[in-house]
Amino acid sequence: MGIDCRDFYVNPIHSRNIRIDFFVTITDSLDSFFCPDREKTNTKGCSSRIVVAPRRIRIRFGFPARCIAATVSSNSKKVTLTHKSDKLMTKSKLIEMNNVGIVVESLDHAISFFTEIGLILEGRSMVEGEWPGRVTGLGNQSVEVAMMITPDGHSRLELSQFLSPQTIADHRTAPVNSLGYLRVMFRVDNLDELLPRLVKHGAEVVGEVVNFENIYRLCYIRGVEGLLIGLAQQLGDQTVADILDKTGQ
Repeated sequence: MGIDCRDFYVNPIHSRNIRIDFFVTITDSLDSFFCPDREKTNTKGCSSRIVVAPRRIRIRFGFPARCIAATVSSNSKKVTLTHKSDKLMTKSKLIEMNNVGIVVESLDHAISFFTEIGLILEGRSMVEGEWPGRVTGLGNQSVEVAMMITPDGHSRLELSQFLSPQTIADHRTAPVNSLGYLRVMFRVDNLDELLPRLVKHGAEVVGEVVNFENIYRLCYIRGVEGLLIGLAQQLGDQTVADILDKTGQ
């Protein structure tokens, strides 16, 4: 038995409800032609596996969730294959980095501190019940959440205070070289004016304010509840992108 599949090609992105006819010539029994677990590759480079079951051929293609099946008999003059997937999905595109989440002990103190830096409170509400726990894996939970946004409208902090279940770990004051999420950094226009105001809210400069190649003045601070925060003041027209371009040459 022979199958001419030189013109067979499935586009995994745009194809939907595919029906394809393979015209075959009987040369031998079905079992002698289709060997179990035989690896084949079509002319477009899409890897497939042919698995033989009584009176049935199943072909699995090497892209996700694509299954084509056909029922044949040894005296068939053609093999009909029908796409079994009802929905084909296109590749997801990144739209934005929406927010960074920070769990705090006092939502009021955290809002006050980040407001002093210049963020704007966008909204505040309770998130309760079973559905958020299905996202976090914590089960039934009660959390008060505040969303704070930068003045340009592009970046957000999601501040969360857990009422239940209670927090069980605390790495807010972990050193700078700890693994995991480290800090957020904000670009401001006047470090000398901002730092004294933040000190009044309990902030401490971790090291010192440094001038980096006359491009930025920057520092780390321990802010509300010991959270590590970076502050940078741009000094000219150059940005971090220009720095990366230089190092990549």
